[in-house]
Amino acid sequence: MYRKERLDKIMEIMNKKKIVDMKLLEELTYESRSTLRRDLIVLEDEHKINRNFGQVELVSNNNVEFGYQVRAGENLECKKYIAGICDTFIGNNQALIIDSSTTASYLEPYLSERNNLVVITNGLHLATSLNGNPKIKTFIASGRLRPFSGSIIGDSARRFMESFHADIAIISCAGVDKNGIYMASDEQSAVKSQMIKQAEKTILLCDHTKINRVDYYRLCGHEDIDVIITDEMPPEDFLQSIEDQNVEVVY
Repeated sequence: MYRKERLDKIMEIMNKKKIVDMKLLEELTYESRSTLRRDLIVLEDEHKINRNFGQVELVSNNNVEFGYQVRAGENLECKKYIAGICDTFIGNNQALIIDSSTTASYLEPYLSERNNLVVITNGLHLATSLNGNPKIKTFIASGRLRPFSGSIIGDSARRFMESFHADIAIISCAGVDKNGIYMASDEQSAVKSQMIKQAEKTILLCDHTKINRVDYYRLCGHEDIDVIITDEMPPEDFLQSIEDQNVEVVY
């Protein structure tokens, strides 16, 4: 069977079942594990499936984590606005854990105005932009560099975060509703979860398109978040629910 036929067969199965064990997928496609693995890598690179712990999962437009350049161009003015508000929470002589999100990357000009900062990040782009600033001591996580994203992930990145204690963790997400905060990637979720644990205070950066949106991986509940910064007033029911959970919402 040609590769295109094999890929079409896999997608036919995935569209019906949504989540399939690798062993069952081998049986249904009559492929060897090595051939199936190569085909799944192709589909994963095309953002059609995710592979996680022996399972294959169909992705939709709502739970694909796109590359850095794509994300950086989305809601550009919203992200700059959010970064400007976040700046008001940052002072001199602080240690900050900052994730690899494009929203957080717009903090760079504000950080450059501060003195004696320590920045710990898993974001290649942010670390590069801060390089050479003598007022900022930058630590970048070890681990696997996610293709096209500029994000360093994996268990090495998570363990790296354990070595630090920060005043503030600044993170973004794929979605947030009254029940919690969500990510499109389990590996991103694991690293960000550790970031939250290592900080005294956590600020969530979230533009209006992510409000009342959920994704596959629940990063945390609102009890782990101190401040949500967004670019416009959220829906009243969401706002009331979040404030009832003692989370400050700023917009």
